[in-house]
Amino acid sequence: MYIKKILLMMIMLFFFSTALYPEANLLQNGGFENDPDSCPPEGWVMWGGTQFKIPENYTRDQNNAKTGKYAFRIYHPENTAGYIITDPRKYPINPKSGGIYTVRFWARGDQPGTSAIWIASYKSIDPMVASRTIKSMSFDTEEDWKEYEYIIKEGIDFSAEESRIIYLCLFAAKDSKIEKTLWVDDFSVTESISKNDSALIDDAKIAYETLPLCLEPGDSVQITADASRVLRKTSKLFGGVSFHRMAGWAGRPYSKQGDYTLSAGMEAAIRDLHMPLTRVYALGDEAFSLEDAIDKFAAVLGKINVPQDTAILEFETQGASSKLPPEKWMEGVNHSLEKGYKFRYWEIGNETYKMLWNQGGAFPTPDDYIKHLKNVSAAIKKVHPAGKIGVSILAEHPGWGNYILKQAAGYYDFVVPHWYGMSSTDISFEETVLGNNHAILCRALQINELIKAYNPGKDVFQYDSEWGMSFRKGEKADYNFRNANIYGVVYRAVRLIYYTREKIIRGATSWELFTKNNAPGFGIFATDAENKRSMNYWLYYYYNRHIGDNILDIKGKGPYYKISPEVSGNRIPNQENVSVPFTPALITASPDKNEIYIMIVNGSWSKNFPCSINLENCSCSKSEGVILDNPNPDAHPMIDKKDDLVKPFAPNLKQKNYGFDLEFTLPAHSVVFITLKK
Repeated sequence: MYIKKILLMMIMLFFFSTALYPEANLLQNGGFENDPDSCPPEGWVMWGGTQFKIPENYTRDQNNAKTGKYAFRIYHPENTAGYIITDPRKYPINPKSGGIYTVRFWARGDQPGTSAIWIASYKSIDPMVASRTIKSMSFDTEEDWKEYEYIIKEGIDFSAEESRIIYLCLFAAKDSKIEKTLWVDDFSVTESISKNDSALIDDAKIAYETLPLCLEPGDSVQITADASRVLRKTSKLFGGVSFHRMAGWAGRPYSKQGDYTLSAGMEAAIRDLHMPLTRVYALGDEAFSLEDAIDKFAAVLGKINVPQDTAILEFETQGASSKLPPEKWMEGVNHSLEKGYKFRYWEIGNETYKMLWNQGGAFPTPDDYIKHLKNVSAAIKKVHPAGKIGVSILAEHPGWGNYILKQAAGYYDFVVPHWYGMSSTDISFEETVLGNNHAILCRALQINELIKAYNPGKDVFQYDSEWGMSFRKGEKADYNFRNANIYGVVYRAVRLIYYTREKIIRGATSWELFTKNNAPGFGIFATDAENKRSMNYWLYYYYNRHIGDNILDIKGKGPYYKISPEVSGNRIPNQENVSVPFTPALITASPDKNEIYIMIVNGSWSKNFPCSINLENCSCSKSEGVILDNPNPDAHPMIDKKDDLVKPFAPNLKQKNYGFDLEFTLPAHSVVFITLKK
């Protein structure tokens, strides 16, 4: 009896204390009762262009309060872009590791309509360094009050190390063109700490091997390679280009009716790329059956001489708007095995994080995708134990990257990060092709360490099914010529050199084979202009012909470029004041050393560099090669004539006692391929 009384008293005390001390509101003036003359209310500041910062649009209203005396009235005139945020300077919200943050408020409108709230962050205030927008939500309002609630979790939605200051943004009208008044009241942000002991590794701090640069700083390019000093065997799994679908919008290689549409000339042109791998998605989302789609893919690979055992197959919708049940995946894989195909890479979902941009819908949260991945993985392994399961991640997002890698560990064999670059027309050529590539490569090395930590003792690796240069700030990458003209060629060439030389990831196939002539940003072939070739076609054509079996160790000097950390996306993990060579190089050799292959890039837009390459223990006496160069930064990437980009380039060899010297000028913004033969 005595123990029961004690327990009863403890329970009563708990509820009494909870009522006395409710969860603390991290927002200043969430009820809008302080300082009645302040416009906007204390704790909030106007944001956006100066012309939109009109105090009279952000007032307290004592005639429309939900509780207390006042509500916050936000007026949005039509065709304006002003909004309001919680003050990150005076009243910052500093998140904690493992923190769960609940945003609650009441709202109503002067008319039915859509408003928006963002949860955003800064890495620092002085200096002001923006971090990620953690969540952006739309909410529909009526003339009556309605309560809204949103939750974010540290370690899943954001990292406290990266997002050190959180703030809220309120938009009375989601559509800037309309006039709307919004009232909000009883605004709160509360914090609780997760009791989950299985905390994520902080990937912002995880150590990784520095990317080898091979060349020391110098005024000119001076490279030495010894044909007898092999660094490692060459992985030849980087020269692939991905299909879109079997019957996608471009109508290649099949029509939606299932008819084969590749001409003999197109077949031959693809075959001439010598692709070592490729990828296709949405095989289970065609007008014909999944089994028929797999058969068609196998048939195409046979026609273009791409091996089956390196190809990546994905079955679900490209936009992650729906998913296939595990049984359907198992049926497709089993069909492949019964037909004797050698397919073994099964990618579960394409960019499954689409909900971050209010797209997709099949996977509202990372946990939804993790559950699906585990179920599909288990189903596939029942019929194909040797099959490799691919997991889709967004490496820069804690929830869709780090969290998935941890929670799904044991159910995936390879990781698909889609390492797209990000540039814009106001970013320099050098910052794009050198800075952005280096940042991505370092991040990929860091992800390798995360994969190892979550999968100890297992051979789990990155094997990418899409990558390329791309654009941000609203610039549509498919229509941006620089994405695929000489800008994009040099960008991809730099990546290919480091991928091949440094074994950062296991393999990669870039985006994409087919497009239309008016959307040339990624595609290699324009289906409405079959005689044209993308400039990137010739990059892959020569790259796949200049990869020997052995990578040679190279040493030397070369001019350096200092990367700007101020360029968004170019910050190097755990490094400051980073400089890299203007001229990344790759030298490989045949096993008998009778052929040496050289690939070297000039990542400066305006500077030519004198170049000397000394080859020791080399018996070659002839050189032949090409240079990829085009002077127009805004040229259309689809070219009629090969010599609009490709020109002969064969520097003379000077014989030495135990080898040869090559001396030449490396032109600005160019890619050079040289073959040395006996």
